[in-house]
Amino acid sequence: MEKDTMKVAEALLEVTHLFLDTAPVIYYVEENPLFLASVTPICPENSRRVGS
Repeated sequence: MEKDTMKVAEALLEVTHLFLDTAPVIYYVEENPLFLASVTPICPENSRRVGS
């Protein structure tokens, strides 16, 4: 049986507001190697960095 899968970016296409706990934001800002790939799709434009 084939499973339907959706990427995070696809799931968020129509989302205009998103609540995040602080942990994913910290993982993104610190570029934590264990979690960066998971949190990058939910960060604005996937490339804007705090402080850059």
